[in-house]
Amino acid sequence: MEWYGWNMPEYLYGCEEKHRQSESHGMTENPLIVCAKCGKVMHRIPQVTAVNWGGLPPHLEHLRSNAVHNMIANADENRAKYLETKGK
Repeated sequence: MEWYGWNMPEYLYGCEEKHRQSESHGMTENPLIVCAKCGKVMHRIPQVTAVNWGGLPPHLEHLRSNAVHNMIANADENRAKYLETKGK
């Protein structure tokens, strides 16, 4: 495994005997992982990842309040007003 100065992704592997172990390696690497307990070949187990939308997901944008819609629509104008008062 090469070290590039950041953490390598960690993957969960499992064998037919339901043993589990995690391994760290690069995304493009496809190493042969052998179970330490039974010696069988292990396969990567897909994991659920978290997604942070930073607000409402796109399919729920219609649920935003009118105040939020107005703030978004007037963002350029409000930004210009703020910068004008900041400069004084």
